[in-house]
Amino acid sequence: MMKSITEKGKSGTFNPPSFSHIYQLRSVEISGNFTWYGYAVKLLRKVDNVDLYQHAKAFHASIKSGQGKAAEKDDVNF
Repeated sequence: MMKSITEKGKSGTFNPPSFSHIYQLRSVEISGNFTWYGYAVKLLRKVDNVDLYQHAKAFHASIKSGQGKAAEKDDVNF
């Protein structure tokens, strides 16, 4: 879904970064011979808040560079 989004730029058509749009992610029950949960993803809209876009861009860069790490199991409070 993310790779199918295209926009026009100065140099032609391009695929915008995944963090440039807002998606809704839900779990859905799927039944057959047994029941399990899958995902339903819905494209909501393009990010229209500059601050939100900049935060998402910085977060993407931190993950890509290896600075962003998942929390250890003991560090998560439920």
